Amino acid sequence: MSHLSTRLLSRHRETAKAHIYTIQQANICGRVFHTFCNVDGNDLRQTWKYAFGTNQSPELMSKWDKPSCQDRLDQICDELSAEGVSVLQAQLMQMGGNTLDKMGLVGVLRWWALGSHTPTGLNGIPLHTRLRSGNSELHRRIFEHALSTDNLSYGFSAPRWEDVEGKLPADKVVALQQQSVNRCNKVHVDINGPDYLSWGLMATPGKGLISAFGDHLTPVNDTHLVCFGPDPECSAGITLDNLDTVKAAVVHLLPENKQGEAVINRVVSHDWNKDEFANGTWSFPPPNATTKYLYVLRRPHGNVFFASADWSDGWCGWIDGAVQSGMQTARQVILEQQKAAVVKKKVLPKGPSINLSIDLSKGIVRCVI
Repeated sequence: MSHLSTRLLSRHRETAKAHIYTIQQANICGRVFHTFCNVDGNDLRQTWKYAFGTNQSPELMSKWDKPSCQDRLDQICDELSAEGVSVLQAQLMQMGGNTLDKMGLVGVLRWWALGSHTPTGLNGIPLHTRLRSGNSELHRRIFEHALSTDNLSYGFSAPRWEDVEGKLPADKVVALQQQSVNRCNKVHVDINGPDYLSWGLMATPGKGLISAFGDHLTPVNDTHLVCFGPDPECSAGITLDNLDTVKAAVVHLLPENKQGEAVINRVVSHDWNKDEFANGTWSFPPPNATTKYLYVLRRPHGNVFFASADWSDGWCGWIDGAVQSGMQTARQVILEQQKAAVVKKKVLPKGPSINLSIDLSKGIVRCVI
């Protein structure tokens, strides 16, 4: 396995060295990711100028939507070292939670555009704007606020797919049946001592996990690591039901001279792939899906409107995308309510024709005989 990791910060005198290695790591990660995403020779600065909008360059978007990430890697592999390929594979698998042949190239290019067309731009956004209390706390507060208005009615019984399928257009049914390829595992680990606080690693092949990052120190001064691994059903993945296997995968990511002394005090994980409500982790598209299905998924059907983080044209799969999609859909509903409903020349069975105009936004009804 090719390792790319920062130095441990266990001693004050090692801090300067560790900072140098951290910069080196960032440079290698950034360089290979830039090479991968620079499909037009200009970092997508004109062809995907605005992160929100996969319709800016329709012909190019359609072209880039067809290849998988593996196809793109095959194009540039001669430009990368073995270490660079290993790091790039880990980066991409962490984004899409699966093997590269199942991940659509456009999904990665969208993340590049969201990061302001720079190799490390996207990393800085979630690391500096994430919620310390977590998304679950945000969800609870949003729900509690809505409940406090006394204007909320809700129900948690999900409709059966067979009851919905026959009432939707054929293209929307097909689009809804397309699933995200991201089936990744996310594992939280408390490892003994503070040494790994400023440590991180991306590498392939692993033993079921391909990246780990020091997140914070626990109250007892242990390091809390966040680890990622690909689809448990692919050759590079593992299931989460065997604790010893998970621990072995974590230890395998550590520097070789530290593996023998590693003490894991706690492992916390949730199998999102088996969660009936989540059915996987954040959304990531397969090849030939974004330009074909994204608009179809967002399109209203009669007076039914659709919103989802997975269908955002920007922060697809992020909570920001859920907020954006919800706001856009709410605006659609408001605009529809404000439209004037006009019925012209309705002919009565025995009588004159009638022009009827109804302006719902102003509560005005006009009738001309």
